[in-house]
Amino acid sequence: IRSLVKQRLSDLVTRDILRAVDDIYQGVEDKGLVTVGDVRKRIAKRFRWEECPDDIRSLVKQRLSDLVTRDILRAVDDIYQGVEDKGLVTVGDVRKRIAKRFRWEECPDDIRSLVKQ
Repeated sequence: IRSLVKQRLSDLVTRDILRAVDDIYQGVEDKGLVTVGDVRKRIAKRFRWEECPDDIRSLVKQRLSDLVTRDILRAVDDIYQGVEDKGLVTVGDVRKRIAKRFRWEECPDDIRSLVKQ
């Protein structure tokens, strides 16, 4: 029973942390400037920790990555929706538009691989 209670508490904490990451990310006006470190600091402050424990750090990083990936894929869809002849749009064009939308000089390598898909 102790193991079951411990697992339940762990699930609740994980859910609360994921919600907090979502809230912080949604509250950021310029998503192109948010860093994992910034979000970790805000999570630590919200949960009154001096800093995020290691297991929480990786959870925050993964969730933030998922949120950014979702936004990038939505942006790619939006770009293609706005083009009549999809054959005229190159991957390079999409990458440039993504970089502009997120206010990056150019797409980071991990984002470049997403846009290829």
